[in-house]
Amino acid sequence: LLYIFSIFICYLIVKNGVKQSGKIVVVTSLLPYIFFLVLAIRGSFLDGALNGIKYLLIPDFSKLFAVEIWIDAIVQVFYQMSVAIAGIINFSSLKPKKEKHLMGVYIIPLSIAVCGMLCALNIFMYLGHFCLEQNVDIRTLTLSGPSLSFNIFPKALAILPWPNLWVFIFFLAMVFLGIDS
Repeated sequence: LLYIFSIFICYLIVKNGVKQSGKIVVVTSLLPYIFFLVLAIRGSFLDGALNGIKYLLIPDFSKLFAVEIWIDAIVQVFYQMSVAIAGIINFSSLKPKKEKHLMGVYIIPLSIAVCGMLCALNIFMYLGHFCLEQNVDIRTLTLSGPSLSFNIFPKALAILPWPNLWVFIFFLAMVFLGIDS
């Protein structure tokens, strides 16, 4: 059902042309930032959030020299920036020849980096809170990669006021991000 809805949305975007889809992308691309800001504001008031932020920002130098960590970091950066480069090429081909498009080369990767940092901040704030609730040391957790975010975000949404609304907005944002990319 969701697949059919996604195809219908893609059809409407393609049918109405590039100018209409540009207006839609402005709204749908800002939705995750608004979403992450709401989660960050709520998460900053939770007990244990500071423990999660400390765990995120203070490096464990014994793990810093592990090759697996550097490989995972490089894969993540390449994954994020490959989406940005495709967007720059796509949008620059649609602009008039005289219009400057060099600013997009700076804005798009910077916005992707800010989104990644906001996402990490949210995950670790809520992770610190949930670890404090369960009396678990954050360093003993074995979650990593996508399983970390897909375990934390639903639990974080569940403790927001009106959780059903936020879950709907979250998954709607995921659908729109899939369509945008």
